[in-house]
Amino acid sequence: PDEAVVDFKQRRANYMSYYETLDSTDGSYIKIINCKTFVVNAIRGYLPLKVVHFAMNLHTLQRTFYLTRHGQSEYNLLGKIGGDSGLSEAGVEYARRLAKFAAEEIGTETTVDEDNNEVKKHRASRLWTSTMRRTKETAQF
Repeated sequence: PDEAVVDFKQRRANYMSYYETLDSTDGSYIKIINCKTFVVNAIRGYLPLKVVHFAMNLHTLQRTFYLTRHGQSEYNLLGKIGGDSGLSEAGVEYARRLAKFAAEEIGTETTVDEDNNEVKKHRASRLWTSTMRRTKETAQF
């Protein structure tokens, strides 16, 4: 445990050296401070508001939630921003690897039984995407 604390403090110090405080000119964001204070700035749209609602209604017990961008889209390859293109070949590969990670790490809980054997069990989890084609394709696997 002591090594883990030292490692955590080193990683935290590293992050802090790159950290920049957000202000109202930085666009949409939500800050969650100690699971009690929420700073919500310029959140607009159905899904972003749902994410804010979800985050604000999490229980105060320790939980992990993951956020990811969509896989690389055809428009990303062309340098275009926005639109509703599908995934590139690399984006589809990202979606496959993300699905494998989700199944093995997020959707599986490992416990130890009374005989000291590891037991893997399904863990309930949720996946949210926007309505954009590239996000739905990222979640296809």
